[in-house]
Amino acid sequence: MSESFHFPMLSSERLILKQPTRADADAVFRIFSDPKVLRFYNVDLMGKREEAVALIESRRRRYELGYGLRWGIFLRISGEYIGSCGFEVWHKPWRFSEIGYELAQEHWRQGYMTEALRMMLAHGFDHMHLHRIEAQVEPLNEPSRKVLLKLGFREEGIARERGFWRQEFHDLTQFALLAPEFVR
Repeated sequence: MSESFHFPMLSSERLILKQPTRADADAVFRIFSDPKVLRFYNVDLMGKREEAVALIESRRRRYELGYGLRWGIFLRISGEYIGSCGFEVWHKPWRFSEIGYELAQEHWRQGYMTEALRMMLAHGFDHMHLHRIEAQVEPLNEPSRKVLLKLGFREEGIARERGFWRQEFHDLTQFALLAPEFVR
């Protein structure tokens, strides 16, 4: 990356977004081994802590190679790791990215993901010079749909059986937000 691998840190009143480390592996494992968190997620449940370490390292390498940017979401007061969000696919020539995110179940419905994504989107438009940010959500994932709509994303339609995980195909609803539509 052009910033000599300087990972951006973002903060708000309640949250800090920063690069996760191996020290966060227990929290990552707890989230990725919770069937309720992963109900609509495109990965299998984790069975070992080592898988969490591998995920953290994989995301770090993707950033260093310029392919993506994934923050850990930490509570400002306690420093607790509660989830992550980021730009999974970053297509620089076309100035677009696809986002992904997850949050520990005990922190649902408290506005944390909306707060984290708002910071992340501002970074994407202002510093990564993105024009279009996409999200793909399973049609039954109403909480995720509501967060995206609250942030100004528009629903563009359903891609039938676009995803394949856990040995089955999944329809995905396509959402997109353009830079001029983003309200801070």
